[in-house]
Amino acid sequence: MDCYAGPMARIVADTPGLAALARRAGHHVAADHVDARLLRAVEAVLLEGTDAWDRLRGWRAGGVRAGAVILTRAAPPVDRARLEPVVLLREAAPEALDVALERLFDGRPAGTLELAEGRVDLDRGVFRRSMGRDVGLTTQEVRLLGYLGARSGRPISREELQLQVWDHMKPVPTRAVDMAVSRVRKKIEARHDHPRSLLTVRHGGYRLLLGHARGATSRVAYVGHVELERELRGLLARDRVLVLIGPPGVGKSATARQLVPAGAGPVVDLYGVDRLDAVPGHIAMALRTPLPDALDVDAGLRWVLDALGRTGASLVLDHVDALPGLAARVAALVGPEGVSVVLTARAAPPTGDVQVRRIPPLDAEEAAELLRQRAERAGGTIDPALALELAPLLDGLPLAIELAAGRVRALGAAGLKQWMDARLDVLGGGQGRHATLRTAIEGSWARLGPAARHLLAVLTAFDGPFEPLDASSVAPDPIVQPWIELVDSSLVHPDPGGFRLLHAIRDFAAERLPEVAAEARRAHLAWLVPHVGAWVGALRGVGAREAFDQLVRRRAELEAGLARGAPPEALITLVEGLDALLWTYGTELERLELYARVEEAMAGSPVAAGRLLLRRGLTLQNRERAAALLDLDRAVELLRDEAPETAARAALAAARAARWTEGTRASWARVRGFEGEALSDETRLRMEAWGLLCAEVLREVELRESTRRMLGIVDQLEVRGAIWDASRVALALPNHLRLLGLGDPLALVERVQHWTEQLPDPRLLGQTLISVGVEYGALGQLDAALEAFDRAEAIVRTIEPVRRLQVLQQRACALYQAGELERAQLDLERYTAWCEEEGNALGTADGCLFLAPLACERGMPGRAEAYATRAIDASRRAENDHLLHHARLALGLAQLYDGRPAEAGETLRSVDANLLSSMGRHQLATRLCCAHRILGAPDAALEHAMVALAMEEVGAFGESVRAVVLAGRAADLAALAELGGATGVPMAAEIRLLAKTWRFALGATPSLSAG
Repeated sequence: MDCYAGPMARIVADTPGLAALARRAGHHVAADHVDARLLRAVEAVLLEGTDAWDRLRGWRAGGVRAGAVILTRAAPPVDRARLEPVVLLREAAPEALDVALERLFDGRPAGTLELAEGRVDLDRGVFRRSMGRDVGLTTQEVRLLGYLGARSGRPISREELQLQVWDHMKPVPTRAVDMAVSRVRKKIEARHDHPRSLLTVRHGGYRLLLGHARGATSRVAYVGHVELERELRGLLARDRVLVLIGPPGVGKSATARQLVPAGAGPVVDLYGVDRLDAVPGHIAMALRTPLPDALDVDAGLRWVLDALGRTGASLVLDHVDALPGLAARVAALVGPEGVSVVLTARAAPPTGDVQVRRIPPLDAEEAAELLRQRAERAGGTIDPALALELAPLLDGLPLAIELAAGRVRALGAAGLKQWMDARLDVLGGGQGRHATLRTAIEGSWARLGPAARHLLAVLTAFDGPFEPLDASSVAPDPIVQPWIELVDSSLVHPDPGGFRLLHAIRDFAAERLPEVAAEARRAHLAWLVPHVGAWVGALRGVGAREAFDQLVRRRAELEAGLARGAPPEALITLVEGLDALLWTYGTELERLELYARVEEAMAGSPVAAGRLLLRRGLTLQNRERAAALLDLDRAVELLRDEAPETAARAALAAARAARWTEGTRASWARVRGFEGEALSDETRLRMEAWGLLCAEVLREVELRESTRRMLGIVDQLEVRGAIWDASRVALALPNHLRLLGLGDPLALVERVQHWTEQLPDPRLLGQTLISVGVEYGALGQLDAALEAFDRAEAIVRTIEPVRRLQVLQQRACALYQAGELERAQLDLERYTAWCEEEGNALGTADGCLFLAPLACERGMPGRAEAYATRAIDASRRAENDHLLHHARLALGLAQLYDGRPAEAGETLRSVDANLLSSMGRHQLATRLCCAHRILGAPDAALEHAMVALAMEEVGAFGESVRAVVLAGRAADLAALAELGGATGVPMAAEIRLLAKTWRFALGATPSLSAG
């Protein structure tokens, strides 16, 4: 059996719940408990529970090979690789189980993997080379090879590897898989740039081939067609007649010759033959056998096929384009045991009586490898990276690659790339019909009717994938019949995104009908620009994914539009479309390079220039805030009169940047300047929310009131479908909810996570996952917090590296809550130092506010006082009174533990409790009470207020606070010592500090580091 997937798969489940799940998915459940006797007869076992992996180990040791699906959200053990085949199931849903079973291919517990260059020992994590030293493998590399090895030969997508090997809950846009594969190849392949075992799969993913026999596998003359050859051999063995079609230069003839062993049969070139009755004679000449006279076409074909059958030979009929009925006649004459016949043509036969296979161009990696090989053979050299750049320009056509390789010695690889715009002339030097790329295409062009030629010239407007309906948007005439003619002639090439024109064919058609091609490109641009504007505008709402997919599909057309030139207003729309793609999958450098390409062209249009400055300001705002603010303020100035909605968005972005550099008041001024403007509801609500954030910091609105109003804004934005805007507002609120006790912050960020997973904005998803991690950390769930941070880091690592520092800071806070103080301090110091270098006052204050109590807890009150003083200074620079009073609270703690209770009391009495969080009010009351006790003057009123505060808290946090207060007032040192080690409760670090402060006040320990 190849696969466990499909209806009625036989399954044994170890719980009734899993058995019911499998039945709902349509599978036969042999038992709803594990019977060891059944394990050797079923196709899969479903497991869950903490002991699932231990049970699987025991069965594997006993020789049980049945695949296992394990329902778990935890990371797998390090020895998972030798327990394969295993698939992780992350949710108990029938659809998810079906996917898991599809991934559970027949395999074995793989202690070793035999590869072309040696053996992988999965138990020891070592690759033992056939020749050379052993190489160590990391745990992740072992898991990768184990998963691929248990499914040898099967293509495994990157998404599946992320879910099953990297343990992600959902696929994320990251190159972690590709980078890991690259590292593994360097260890297990003799030439990592020419792998024999760990292969790249066309259109995404990888597969691992086991065993040593691959080196002897016959190969098509061109790199990358090994698997295709296997498929074609199977079809030929079954159907006896096979027609190979494809565009000019794709390698149809070479593939056909490879399917017929050398010397096992003739290859008959029928180029130029346009009469069926002439074909038998040509075959007879190839056989060197005279054809009897007076035979009609069918009798002649039967005679030559019988002659071939008597010798066991095969036959290749090459270039049968002018003989459309030949394939059907041959198929009718060849029996199940007859001779094997391969025919090649550029167009498919007119009937469906014969098996047809299209030969695809090589993908980029395959084409690059072939180019390097052929260039070396021709006496030239080419850098692998440059070969990868040239490969798409050569369309993956083996003929184009062969001709280009012959030019490398004369032009050099870089020179060849510069001449690609003239590829039809440059790519020459071949023989006969393949002397140049142009001559290879001319035969196909000559067979087209006028309407098909006209449509082919129209299609040169599309530089990327397109559908027939797209073509009808720029073609003035009916296209159905000419479209069919082009597809059948292999001049329009199937593509994962629909269809496309190969570069060479596009160049040829534009050269033959230049006026038609030029008009089509103008019509296409007029059609494309408004659609791009609509798709970009939809990226903030519930239809964002569909809009983004359209932009992805049109990327090549957007790039071509920029290269061809357009009016500034059209050009900036194309830039915004490309920028949206780069925002998701690109880098800051790529986006800045995009802006630089068109900056000069924007000069004649204030609106276009303003929109470009807005884009650049958004790109710079996380790192070069001063430069970003200049761009954003200038954008507001340019857009204010003619595009007020866009100007308001620019002002909002400027307000965010100004908050970090000029302070809260300057930030608020930028959004207040748009009060009364006629704006969309989404923009008006976003600006109102930002104004509330500024007003609460400046104490012009009460925190509870602003939070309630902002929650209302989130709901209004969600109702309008503006989930991007709703997410941005909501992410400012979790801390407010935690401070005020107004709601569940974890529920809010999980709601935002649901929204952001619908949006093509990995930056926003990464930021949301950071918030999810923060909330789990505050609840004492360190594993869940670290998992969220790991997902966030995987997202932001490549697209927004600066945000890794935020991940670092929040991970450190989670570690602090969990009691891993030294690790947390090192990470927080790195984060705070970076904030100071960037002039980020809010970030500096925030980092120091975590560092001060952490240093106290480690018994370093002097360092804690320094951190608190820096937090006070940074809070003042940021004009943030909330942070300022929390910093004073931290300073009071440091003074208390430095043996200065009177000074600590004075500092603590300067703190405004109304500006503190709920936890901050507890800390203030406790520290003041303890200062009075150390001074020998307990304050009954203060202690009564402290108890009242504790009684107001609910849930696990409230219980912990009350336990500290009651134990402190009762001088219960044992209870305080236990509470001082808390790590698994909400707000654990704060509970520890409260408890240790009481112990210090009661004289049980000279410093916080003791006990």
